[in-house]
Amino acid sequence: LFTFIFISVVVLVLHLQLILIQFKFFILYLYFLNISCLCHPDSFPTPHSAFTHRPKRSSKRRGFLRNKMDRKRPSRDEREKGKGRACALRQVQLKVSDLGLGYRSQEELIFSYCSGACMNSLTNYDKILTGLASNGKNILRSSPPTVCCRPVEYDDDLSFLDDNLIYHTMKRHSARKCGCV
Repeated sequence: LFTFIFISVVVLVLHLQLILIQFKFFILYLYFLNISCLCHPDSFPTPHSAFTHRPKRSSKRRGFLRNKMDRKRPSRDEREKGKGRACALRQVQLKVSDLGLGYRSQEELIFSYCSGACMNSLTNYDKILTGLASNGKNILRSSPPTVCCRPVEYDDDLSFLDDNLIYHTMKRHSARKCGCV
């Protein structure tokens, strides 16, 4: 009876660990789905409300210096959010296990990825296709191809030991330089 209870508890713990791992991968998948390029103009982030709101003018007439002092300056976080919309290299610290490639290792790495909009890099070709698709011209079966923020150079190979002390090397695992492609 004790053996049966022990085995049941071990199986339950392993099952809970598996659920936790699947949940981590699901959260990581949602995170990367949010930052990945969907190559469609609707997928670009909208400006933060702090940058689109225009304050009302005061009905009282005041001097220039007084008006300038009354204006609310955006917080540092709001300014940082405004900078983060263009295509750029971003970084996050992860464990090798969190990459979703099947490796089980507690070693950590800095994962660099590309994220952001490439609106300034649209060519006339891209603009024409986007216009034809939005005007109801059925020359394209799906949404038109657009410019995406992607890695143009990758970091050097990454070597690590997994939990079973097996040596692995990953190639092209992390972005070094981003561009609009």
